[in-house]
Amino acid sequence: MTTINFEWEATLNTITDPVSVHDNQFRILKANTALADLLQEKPENILGKKCYQIIHGMNKPVEVCPHVQALSKRCSVTEKFWDSRLSKCLEVTCSPIVQKGGDITGTIHIIKDVTQYHPHDEALQQDRQVSDSQMEDRTTDPETSQQLRLESALQERLKFEALLSDLSARFIIMSPEEVDRCALVRVLKNKDSWEITHLVQNEEVLPLPLNKELPAKMFPWAHKRLQRLEVVVFDSLLELPAEASIDKQTYEDLGTRATLSIPVVDGRSNVYTLSLNVTRSDRVWPKVYIPRLRVLGEILGNALDRSRTTRELNEHLREIEALKLRLEAENIYLQEEIKTLAVHSEIVDEGPQINKILAQAQQVGQTDSTVLLLGETGTGKELLARAIHRMSMRKDQNLVTVNTASLAPMLIESELFGREKGAYTGAETRQIGRFELADGSTLFLDEIGDLAPELQVKLLRVLQEGQFERLGSPKSIQVNVRIIAATNRNLEAAMKQGKFREDLYYRLAVFPIHIPPLRERLEDIPPLVEFFVHEFGEKMGKRIRKIPRKSIEALQRYSWPGNVRELRNVIERAVIVSSEDTLRVELPQLHNGKNSGIVTLAEAERRHILKILETTGWRIKGPQGAAILLGLKPSSLYSTMARLGIPTKRQKDAIST
Repeated sequence: MTTINFEWEATLNTITDPVSVHDNQFRILKANTALADLLQEKPENILGKKCYQIIHGMNKPVEVCPHVQALSKRCSVTEKFWDSRLSKCLEVTCSPIVQKGGDITGTIHIIKDVTQYHPHDEALQQDRQVSDSQMEDRTTDPETSQQLRLESALQERLKFEALLSDLSARFIIMSPEEVDRCALVRVLKNKDSWEITHLVQNEEVLPLPLNKELPAKMFPWAHKRLQRLEVVVFDSLLELPAEASIDKQTYEDLGTRATLSIPVVDGRSNVYTLSLNVTRSDRVWPKVYIPRLRVLGEILGNALDRSRTTRELNEHLREIEALKLRLEAENIYLQEEIKTLAVHSEIVDEGPQINKILAQAQQVGQTDSTVLLLGETGTGKELLARAIHRMSMRKDQNLVTVNTASLAPMLIESELFGREKGAYTGAETRQIGRFELADGSTLFLDEIGDLAPELQVKLLRVLQEGQFERLGSPKSIQVNVRIIAATNRNLEAAMKQGKFREDLYYRLAVFPIHIPPLRERLEDIPPLVEFFVHEFGEKMGKRIRKIPRKSIEALQRYSWPGNVRELRNVIERAVIVSSEDTLRVELPQLHNGKNSGIVTLAEAERRHILKILETTGWRIKGPQGAAILLGLKPSSLYSTMARLGIPTKRQKDAIST
């Protein structure tokens, strides 16, 4: 099959009219989707077939075949046919494809459905009434003969001649004898300006700027006419009216002596101008050029519109792909969060110390300030971070969490900042980091004290500038993230040892909140026990109604090195082993390690006071009271008990009931 060097092949499917490319043997080499839709055929059924078979339903070319005429006359030919199969009047424009050497290698066919413009065409009506006897003289196939006679009678009207042939088939290889400059200009909406989108010109012609916004004041008279969709045409500068004096001067500066500018409108109501210039001499523009060039301008304008729509669609697709990537990352992250999220969704806040902490959280929650949560393992730092996030303006976005101590050092950086495909061995896909995932939301960095020094520098930059780079990418990413950090380490001591950056500490410690360990807030143990008993009882289908006072006292005497997390585990086990409606509590056994007997001074003081209170039956005053045995005034003992979280006998009895 003959190969045709067709320069518009890339934009063939952007043209809204049916278009096809044929070789010299009538075979269809290229066809756009509009032609397939018109003929109600699949594209693969069209290619390689003879044009008179597919388009006309004939077994040989018609007598007035535009393809034959275009090849023989070396110019564009337009014919009109009645297609009885489609019941449509079709206007076919056939233009030869002329190579640089002058050889014709085929034709381009453009088809228009003009039925609505010729519903009462006299010739068409006559051909519909042709007798069967006359048709039999043309062929032995009655149906084919009727189509042939109808199509033959409808040749006429709008015949494109040499100019349209040169412009449509050789728009890029323009003959120097025709014009010196050819441009497609877009009139910018709501602006007194325009831009040249496409330009072809002779080498000696003064070049014009391409894809650059140009002021309308260069051609004020012509600009107004084109906005009104009026043609601008002059064979000589002497023909320009007096009000076009500025335009005349600009034309002279550009060396233009004759111009034909035809406005066209694309599918988006954008105004384009197909402009032809002659610089070497005056030029007479035949009036017949105007309607024919307008058709060509409409084709080009709509092709550009489709091309621009395709670019916009591709941009939207890229945005959708980016959002899809982020949603996939969020989905994976949320699946992980479901596994690790604290089961209880609210903080038990009956104690005065917790109420004070919640008041601090309320103060800082409505701001975007960085928060540093300090406290031992298991005190509920992540739960408090979630509470602060729910109080903030970012509450509609998911809280993103990352535990820096749970990741291998080599993975922390890619987890926080993301990576590009191929950033390191094993990085087979691009990954969005937690900072990018938390853009517009809150990022909770747990165990921040374990962060490596080199990552502390990058974290400091994000806090200062809101920028970072993915691993393997030099491109900076800007994010808007609110940071809540937490640690169970003494960061001030770590700074002195050189293990934690001082500047990073002060960036994080804008609003520090200290969460005391459970052993320092014994008043919270009874409500926490009730909360956990209710939670696990519902899960296990058990109804625990009684919590013995001795069990509560035993829980308050325990030091709780694992804090609330350990208490929760103890109560879960107690609900499991309780067979009736009374809770059976079994406290953990302390390890007999080297440091198992070492306790804080406050804990030692608390244990000693509890031991004396048990000896006196919780009596404080009197000769046999605990105050006398401890060598304290009763008022001093009451103050010490309150400080250490030891309830009085009345408070203890109230808890037990």
